[in-house]
Amino acid sequence: MKFLIWPYARLGARKNDALLFCNLGIILLCFAMPSDGEPLTAAAPGVLADFGILAGLALFSVIAGQSKRRLRALGWLIGFWLLAAFVVITARRWTPIVAPVVGLALAYICVVRWRMATRRARRERLLPHAAVPPTPQAVSTAKPNCARDNEVMLQMMHDLRSPLSTILLMVEKQSAESNDPKQEAFAESVRDLVQYSLTVAQDFMHLSRAERLDKTNFLPVSLLDVGQEAADQSMVLAERKGIDVQIRECGEKLWVSGDYCMLQRAVMNLLDNAIKYSEPDTRITLCLKRQGDMARISVMDEGIGISESVMPQLCQAFFQVEPGSRDGVGMGLALVATVVDAHAGKLAVSSRPGEGSEFSLIFPMMPIPCVDTDRREPRERLRTGLQAAS
Repeated sequence: MKFLIWPYARLGARKNDALLFCNLGIILLCFAMPSDGEPLTAAAPGVLADFGILAGLALFSVIAGQSKRRLRALGWLIGFWLLAAFVVITARRWTPIVAPVVGLALAYICVVRWRMATRRARRERLLPHAAVPPTPQAVSTAKPNCARDNEVMLQMMHDLRSPLSTILLMVEKQSAESNDPKQEAFAESVRDLVQYSLTVAQDFMHLSRAERLDKTNFLPVSLLDVGQEAADQSMVLAERKGIDVQIRECGEKLWVSGDYCMLQRAVMNLLDNAIKYSEPDTRITLCLKRQGDMARISVMDEGIGISESVMPQLCQAFFQVEPGSRDGVGMGLALVATVVDAHAGKLAVSSRPGEGSEFSLIFPMMPIPCVDTDRREPRERLRTGLQAAS
């Protein structure tokens, strides 16, 4: 079948279309040729002239479009015409009923090969442009456009949260006041859809904020405080599934420079994923460890585990290990990876199917900041200072 695509190769879009038109026309004209041993001169008036015009146009398209190996392309094209004429005329002579089916099959093959050649030509045309690195001017122009698009999307998500929250409250109120099982089932479906939309909006806003973190605004953050607060907020969901969440401290506070809220959100996402993919009556351990000048906070579970084949896709937005089988949007790990990159950290994943998973966030440590240990009220400290001064 290779000879069917060769004439279409390296042709422009218009020449490609013209060649397809000529081939289809020649297939149709084969049905007007004499088939019962009659000479070619017995054909209907104008058939031979039409053959000549279409063949000439097709040959011109190939000669004008091919950059190399024109003779080979012409040979393939003429061979296809001879084959089509032989098959159609033979079918008309021996099985007239099957002849139209043979013609349609040849036409279908032409169209399929034309589409394949068109796609190949498009890829070959775009590939050199894709390989050329963008100019600084193009990059400087694209950055404001991307930033503007992100701002628009962020504003849209922010505006959607309020009406979605209102709809959720109205549905819950209607469900509480109704005793009809059908209305209750309908309200439950609406509630799930609205909750999913809210989750998408919130996750997108968190991800947008993580992408725009300004390192100049980073403050000293204790990973122990981050882990404890994240565990406290995830405790309700864990207790609902009968999962025990434990914190294993390292004996010292691990200080890093960063955004407290975003670091907490990243750890919470890891805990939420561990809870979702763990069976009841299992354990999740939040471990803090110091490794030289690096601070490590890890979430270890006894869940279903992750196969190596999906590891490269874990941090892609909207990717889920088991699509549709568990709750979630698929943006949790994308946010975690973005937060880690913004803090010059590293995300390490260790997992085996059926043996659980371990997600570790590794950040550069900072010197222990000078923390004011005097926890008295400001008025009391001021009064003590004035008394000492007097």
